Parts: sequence; structure tokens; C-alpha cells
Amino acid sequence: MASRVPTALLVLGLLTAACERPALEVEALGPPSGPVVARVAGEELRLDELEPLARLALELRASQGLPAGELAGLDLEARVALAAELVALAAEARARLAAGGEPPPALAEARERLLARVLLGRLVARVDARPVTEEDLAARHAEEVRRFQAQGGSALFEPTRVDAVVVSAAPFPDLAEHPGHPAPCTRGQVAALLEDLRREVGEREPDLDAFLSRAWARARGQPCLRVESVWDAPLAPGLSPLAPVVAQALAGLDGAGAVSRPVWSGDAGFLVRRGASRPGRGESVEAARADLEAAIRLDRRREAADGLRAELRRRYEVQAWPARLPAGS
Repeated sequence: MASRVPTALLVLGLLTAACERPALEVEALGPPSGPVVARVAGEELRLDELEPLARLALELRASQGLPAGELAGLDLEARVALAAELVALAAEARARLAAGGEPPPALAEARERLLARVLLGRLVARVDARPVTEEDLAARHAEEVRRFQAQGGSALFEPTRVDAVVVSAAPFPDLAEHPGHPAPCTRGQVAALLEDLRREVGEREPDLDAFLSRAWARARGQPCLRVESVWDAPLAPGLSPLAPVVAQALAGLDGAGAVSRPVWSGDAGFLVRRGASRPGRGESVEAARADLEAAIRLDRRREAADGLRAELRRRYEVQAWPARLPAGS
């Protein structure tokens, strides 16, 4: 059996005439593993090498104006064929270039860049092999909800939003308490105001203008009654800017036009009519599963790449002097 050399290194024959195996950091991620799925020019091609080699094969085809397609749409057998094609091309290029001496500097540089891609590709493959658990998904979904609450938006979460009309009544028009001052209305009068309006409009009033007309007619000249329109508020009570008792009543209404019974917070009462709603996105883990998993894997890749870059900067004592760059560059 031929000695084992990572098949990805054979691809360097496309770029250089050097016959010796380069001593680079590809080995840091361990040798290729998995079952042997093909053999080309005496070299074994293993399962974990398929994706990076097949991807390179497609990129090579595209760079030459040949039909390429997308890797995601190819089955395992097609990926094996692509990888074998690339390795065969590399072997042929190495054989033809073997007598040509040292490669030109441009080809040597391209070789190093390709090896860097192989290193990063294997790092990503190792990171992607970690499963995304239900706990991971739930934690990321909760994080997106918190981001929405803190910043008013999230790429993965958008709540259902709804319009509403809130009719409020209280002994004092500002819904506050004022000890030592006589209230314009008693609590009994406040309750009667809301009950009478609810009796007039019923449990559902499809016509918004009709509801507003009745509400404003009762509020006219009555300082204890207020009518407020609410637009585009998150429907979920935990995200709503409305008072908790009002948000709960609104969330419990069945569709546009539904009218709540009076609900109370202390001496203040509220009657709520639900209006038009706009569906949200990613409101549960299940609804956002694919996007959440993709975001988690992207974060893992970014963290792994950042960690590798930081380690390499330490190991190779990278120094940079931005102050020496030309102004405006």
C-alpha cells in the first residue's frame, strides 16, 4: 500500500513543480480520516477530504468558464467524481511539471494560499461536526428575543404586530391617584362608562370607524374617559409597550374587530378593540429552527477562525504599523 499523504496536498501539483511535501500547519488538525472512497494515481481519497476537494474542483471549472453548479445540489457519488477529477488533474500536472525545476514565485505563493484554504477548510469541517442541540437552539432564540427588546430589531426574530383601540377610564383623567383632591368620577361611574360602551358595540365591531364614533361620542365632555389608537404594537404581552393587563386582554382577543370586556388595573378600567395584525417571523424555536442553526454554526466558525488567527499572530509574532500607511489609504 502506498504511504499515506493527505490527498489535498496533491492538488498543489496544479500550482507548483515542487515534488516534496510542504511542511505546513495542515497537520495541526490531524490526518485525513474516514473510509477510503477512491484511489487516484496510487493515492487514497478519504471521506473527510471529499467536500474541500469537490469544492475546489467546482471553483476550478468556473474559473475556466466550464459548467460548475453548486456543491449543495450534488450527491455523494458526484462529489467523489469531482474530487477524483481534481486529484487526477493535480497528478498529471505534477508529472508534466516535474522536470521543470523550481516553480516561479507567483506559483509558489499560490501554493501557500491554497494550503491556507485547506487548513481553514478542515478547521471549519471540524467545527461543523459538532451537533447543534435543542438547548443551543433555545438559548439562541432567547438571545434574539432579548436583542429585539434591547435594540428594536433582530435578523432572526420579528413578533406579530397588531393595531388596537384602547378606551380607558379612571376616577382621574390621567389614570393616576391624587390624594386630597376630589375625583371627577367614582369607580362605579367609571365601570358604568365602560360597561355601557361594551354593551353598545358588543363583543365584535368589524367597522373601526363605527367603533371610534361610539367611543368618541361617550368621551366627549367626559373627562374620565379617553380613547387612544395603538399602531403596530407587538402582540406578545411580554414585548408589548401597553400596560400588562391591556396587553393580556389584547392578546386574548380572537381576530380583528373583537372587543374585550372591561379589564382593571387598580381603579383604572380598559376596553380594548383588536385591529389588523401582521404576522411575525421566527416566533418559536421550531419556526426559526433552520435560521437559528445556521446562525449558531456561523458563530462557531467565526469564533474558531478568530481563535486560530489570534494563535497564529502570537506564534509568528505578527507586527503591523498602520501609522506608516499613506494618508487616505
